[in-house]
Amino acid sequence: MSFRGACCLILWFAALASAAASVRAQSLSEPYAPLALRAGVFDFHPALEMEAIYSDNPGQLSSNLRPAAGLRLAPELELKSDWVRHEFRLKASGERIDYADQPEQTTMDGTMESSLKLDIRRSTTAEVTMTAAQSQTTSGSSEVPDDAAAKRNDYEFTLTAAASRDAGQLAGTIRTELSRFLYGDLELLDGSTEDNGDRNYIEASAALRVMQAGTALRPFVDVEISPRLHDAKRDRNGLRRNSFGVTLKAGGEIDAGEVWSGAAGLQYDFRNYQDDTLEDFSGAGLFAALAWRPSRLTIVSLAAESGVEESANDGVSGNHTQSAEITIAQALRENLTLELSGAADYSAALGSDARSVTLEAGGELSYALNRVLSVTASYQHTRYVSFSDSGDYRETQIGAGLKISR
Repeated sequence: MSFRGACCLILWFAALASAAASVRAQSLSEPYAPLALRAGVFDFHPALEMEAIYSDNPGQLSSNLRPAAGLRLAPELELKSDWVRHEFRLKASGERIDYADQPEQTTMDGTMESSLKLDIRRSTTAEVTMTAAQSQTTSGSSEVPDDAAAKRNDYEFTLTAAASRDAGQLAGTIRTELSRFLYGDLELLDGSTEDNGDRNYIEASAALRVMQAGTALRPFVDVEISPRLHDAKRDRNGLRRNSFGVTLKAGGEIDAGEVWSGAAGLQYDFRNYQDDTLEDFSGAGLFAALAWRPSRLTIVSLAAESGVEESANDGVSGNHTQSAEITIAQALRENLTLELSGAADYSAALGSDARSVTLEAGGELSYALNRVLSVTASYQHTRYVSFSDSGDYRETQIGAGLKISR
């Protein structure tokens, strides 16, 4: 499904939900919180954000910068069931940015995730999750040629099934996952097209996690196997890209009521490539998904992940990546919220000296006029540093607009 089609679907659901009755059971102590819309046993939360934006470098160029003004549209839809034992959730969001004088810099991305959680027995649960995502990669990436006339569209579809059981002192989870990765063809400045069909692949994984149960801090160990099978037996450079990976994790889950929640730890990745000329990988990394609530007005979130991404560059087996992001949300008043964020992404090509770091810092201020309408202002600064070429760039983006939510 195209991004435009996904946005239409989200808005169609929102329109359908608007015909439903509002949920009035929400606490009156939150006079500016959106009221959900009820349709049967489901609560809907549709939203649409519209912003006028200005970027000093929308093309993320290292020289000959061309600033531009544009319009940003970001629809959202969240759905949650109100069942007694089981639970169904769906969340869809998208973003489109159109620049007035640079249509080639149009940005589109979107995600959709649905999950069904089944309470099979008192100590046994099962969960099935489906996700779909569209993103874009610019010529600032080493995986996109410098003479690209547009951004490359990338797609990911994932189906996950997991079963968990609490046996008293120990608890365990078995998880299987099937992912499909698709990479769009790319139009070049000379009028030719780069065929990216050799990048497409399927990744199947199976994982087992065992942890201590019955405590606020639950140590665990996790082992996962993940073979990757490419559509093409050999890529554009004649290399066999199929690989087999193993990931070992050790960490802890924390559930300290409303104050602390999430998981964090260390992981070690191994990946062996079918082609003998491609360098195998083994290395350590961090993972985290933590939420800290020091007060009723403040939420601090920390996310980190590590992994090995695919590559089609000659002699490069993959890209070892490590990312981290921190977000602080502070309620300044009951209708005024400030959110600050910072992120860092490190990428190292396996088989070459290509290294890069992307740093991001931003903030968003939201002033609620009532339960439905908010005024927003945003700031985002991005700096990309490459240690192997001259592709460094900086971009600053500011915006102001309205958000309609229910």
